[in-house]
Amino acid sequence: MIFKSHPSPLRPATERRIAPENHAPARVLLIGLDGTRPDAIVEAHTPHLDHVMQNGAFTLHASTQCDARTKSGPGWSTILTGVNPAKHRVAANQDYAQSQLRTYPTVLWRAKHTGKLKTAMSVHWDDLANHIIEPDAIDARTVGNDDVVTTAAETYVRDGDFSLIFVHLEDIDSAGHDEGFTPKTPAYRAAIETTDARIGRILAALSQRPTRATEHWTVIITTDHGGTRFGHGARIAACRRIFVFAMGDSVIPGELQRPVNQADITPTILDLLGVHDARVTDGVIL
Repeated sequence: MIFKSHPSPLRPATERRIAPENHAPARVLLIGLDGTRPDAIVEAHTPHLDHVMQNGAFTLHASTQCDARTKSGPGWSTILTGVNPAKHRVAANQDYAQSQLRTYPTVLWRAKHTGKLKTAMSVHWDDLANHIIEPDAIDARTVGNDDVVTTAAETYVRDGDFSLIFVHLEDIDSAGHDEGFTPKTPAYRAAIETTDARIGRILAALSQRPTRATEHWTVIITTDHGGTRFGHGARIAACRRIFVFAMGDSVIPGELQRPVNQADITPTILDLLGVHDARVTDGVIL
C-alpha cells in the first residue's frame, strides 16, 4: 500500500506515461468500476488496485466528462468514444434517442473495424451492451451480474485472442445507492474490497496466458463517476473526481501530473493498439 501514503517521485507534467512498443502484439484490458470514489479506494483494503498503482501510472484526481450530469450514460459514453456529451449527445441514462454514437463510435468499434483486431466485452450494465457499445463492435460478449462478468473476463483474458477487452463491474455503484457513496460506509468499502478481489482474479488470468511472455499488455482501470449520499449526478467534486490507473509493458510508473479526463481513455487505447483514426476526440494520449 505504498502509494496510499508515500507516492513515488513526481515526473514532469509534459512527459508521456503510456507509449506503445513495436516489438510485440499490443493488447489492452480496460476495466470499469462503476460509481467508485477515489478516496474510498484509499480507505478500503485493495491489494490488487494497490499493485496496479504501485507498478503503473495513476491519478486519484482525474475528472469526469464536463458537459453533462455525472451519470453513467454520459460517463461511459465519453470513456468509450473519447468525446464529451456535447458531441455524443448522451446526456443521461436511457437517453439515447438523439445520440450521435454512430458518428463518434466506441474504441471497441474502431479497433474491430481495422479488420485486424478482435474485441470482447463482459459487462454488468445493460445499457452498455444494448445502447452504447455497437453490436458490430464485438467478437465475444457477456452480460450478467458481477460474478458472471468476472468469470467470463477470466476466460477472455486467459484463453482468448482479443486485442481489446472491456470489463464493467457494477456492485460498487449499487452499494453506494443502497448504503451511501462515502468512504465511511462499511458496505461501500466492502463492495470495493470484493471488487478488488475480482480484479485480482482477472489479473491472475492474464498472468496465466500461455503466450503472455510474447505479448505486450496494458491494463487500464477507471470509473464513470463518484457519488454523494445515496446518488450522483451533481457537478460537484464528490461526483466528478475519479481515478485512472494504468499498468503494463508500455507504462512508465508514477503519478500522472497533468489534468486527466475521461475522454483521454479512448485516444490512449487507440495509440497503444496502433489504430490511426481521423475522427475528432476531446481527449489526449496519457
